[in-house]
Amino acid sequence: MFDRSKLLGMIDQSDQEEASAMIDELFLETNEIMIAVDMFAVQMKLRMLEKLQQGFWGWHDETDAEREHEFMEAMYDRANDVRHGKIEDRPKAYVDLANFIMMLARLERTKDVNARLNDVKPFPPLYR
Repeated sequence: MFDRSKLLGMIDQSDQEEASAMIDELFLETNEIMIAVDMFAVQMKLRMLEKLQQGFWGWHDETDAEREHEFMEAMYDRANDVRHGKIEDRPKAYVDLANFIMMLARLERTKDVNARLNDVKPFPPLYR
């Protein structure tokens, strides 16, 4: 764990006040990052559930070779619509884009894990 007093003890006496202010700023920034990521993750989950209710599902099927291409196309189209002002609800569009990226990352990770599993050799029997 971070020990503030130990860190401040390592700094010259003349710099401790400035170092203390920097540490406070670092903690505030870290807290803001955690809050922003958590809040955005909730928005992503809610949007995924909304799309599920609309009948969009099966996005995680790595056996569908076209899936990755479809996500890339949809993401590109959505980003262009945002860029050219064709989207009224920009925050929702940003969440959609983040979900496309998450889905692509998940498909890539799944492909990587499956490739690794294919390379795993079974253990020889321990007992005969």
